[in-house]
Amino acid sequence: METLKECLTVVDQKDRLGAVFLGPAHEVDDPKSFPSASSIINESSDQTGIRIRSGHESAFDVGWFQNMRKDFDESDAAHEFDEYLKTGLSNGRKLRLQVMVIPAGMYFKIHAHPNIEFVRVLKGSFQEFRWAFRVPSEKLTGDCPTGPEIAATQLFEHHEVKAGCCMVNEIGIVHQSFTSKEGGCSMLILWSGCHAYTHPSSVKNTDDRLRPSAGWG
Repeated sequence: METLKECLTVVDQKDRLGAVFLGPAHEVDDPKSFPSASSIINESSDQTGIRIRSGHESAFDVGWFQNMRKDFDESDAAHEFDEYLKTGLSNGRKLRLQVMVIPAGMYFKIHAHPNIEFVRVLKGSFQEFRWAFRVPSEKLTGDCPTGPEIAATQLFEHHEVKAGCCMVNEIGIVHQSFTSKEGGCSMLILWSGCHAYTHPSSVKNTDDRLRPSAGWG
């Protein structure tokens, strides 16, 4: 069976956009029948420079789901993914499939995840600082949940997700996502569109790698 990487073609290696781009959101009404991942990628090819090769769409769609199933099974969120497939909701929210392009040197707000999330990097690399604790799911409900306070003593790790690789975010994980100044990334994400942001005043960790004020006016 061909790999997902073999299904992709990158028609333009340069970063085309100077700001974050979010493609059309495709809400998953029934997780037993996901929207076509290849179609979602192809509809934003003018912005991303990435397409699924003609005739490889079905292989990509099947492989994408199999990779997601495998990655969740190997994570601490296997039961959360099973619950989503069973109910169509992750901690009370529907999920959507969407293409995202992030320019070089971009830092997102520190946040907790109210729902599961699955990221497949299509081009470039995506990075994060991830803390070694999780917020209880019941504290991340409602329309505008708030992220946790980050104590000075709470540890985090740096992770990088390169093109062709995937990342699972469990309910309640806390991290700061970013791209390096050398290059951005394009990715396909399954998410709710909601994050629980931590205000800079609640970040007590003074590690100079962090950007607590990123994204705040």
